This record gives sequence, structure tokens and C-alpha cells, in this order.
Amino acid sequence: MTIQRANHDATVSTRATIYQICVGLMKCYDMLAGQKLSIEALGDVTILGDKQVEVKNYQDNLTDGHPNFWKTLKNWLDDTYDSEPYSALVLHTTQLFAEGSRLVGWNDATTQERLDLLDAIHADFVKRNEAAVAKGKKSSQVFKLQQYVLDIKRPDPTGLNRSA
Repeated sequence: MTIQRANHDATVSTRATIYQICVGLMKCYDMLAGQKLSIEALGDVTILGDKQVEVKNYQDNLTDGHPNFWKTLKNWLDDTYDSEPYSALVLHTTQLFAEGSRLVGWNDATTQERLDLLDAIHADFVKRNEAAVAKGKKSSQVFKLQQYVLDIKRPDPTGLNRSA
């Protein structure tokens, strides 16, 4: 007898929640005496006054234009998000880096190198967007996310004082 999954199967979201709890447990080993950990109340996993970790459970590879990466940056740069209490904002994902992804060196890059990398990735997307618009297509959602993230008119949390 073959059993089919129910149409209300929540396996994927349950796995994501379990993964988030596992990351939280793993972060407990990094904590100092007196620190507190929060799951979901202040973000996915937060060590109060230290790190805020966004936890993503994806099967596909992490590309330079993956919405997962750009949405996370957008959320952290939103005017209503207060990053001040954190020494680090971390994206913890199950994704492997896609072949040729420029994000592969992200963890070891300086702030300026990361910003230069984002600008270079976006420059490629600008070219693709111009070609798409010329063909009557709309801008991609990732392109719009990049526009938001790299908008020099918004306050710059990096302290690098970017200008046009």
C-alpha cells in the first residue's frame, strides 16, 4: 500500500523550525556567562546584545542573485530594524555556494570588500535589467531588492560614507 502525503503536509516548515532550534542550540556553545538567547522573538536566533542570526533552510545553491541573501540584507537595512544592539548580523543557511558565486569569500571579507562585492554583483544585474526592460520585461524582484540595499540615499550603517 502506498501512502500519499496529505495536502496540508507541514514537513518543510517543520524542518525549518527544527533547523532554527538546532542553530540556536549550537550558538549556546558560543555564549558567555550571563548572556541570553532568544529564538524568534527578536529575529530567528538572537544572542541578546551580541549577534542576530537569520536562519534559512533552502535546498538550492546560494547564488549571487539568490532572493534569500538579498531579502536578508533588505530586512537588516529596513528603517524600522535596529541593528545597534548587535556586533554582528549573521545569515546562517543550509545552502551551498553555487559554482562561480562571488559570495564564496563573504565570511572572510572586510566591510569595504563586501560592499565592493555587492556593487559588482549589482552592476551585472543592472546590465541584465537594462536588457530585460529593452525587451519589454519588468525588473526582477532581486534587482529591486538590490536597488533598495544599495540605495546611497538611505542612512549607511557601514560608516563608509558612500556617495554617488
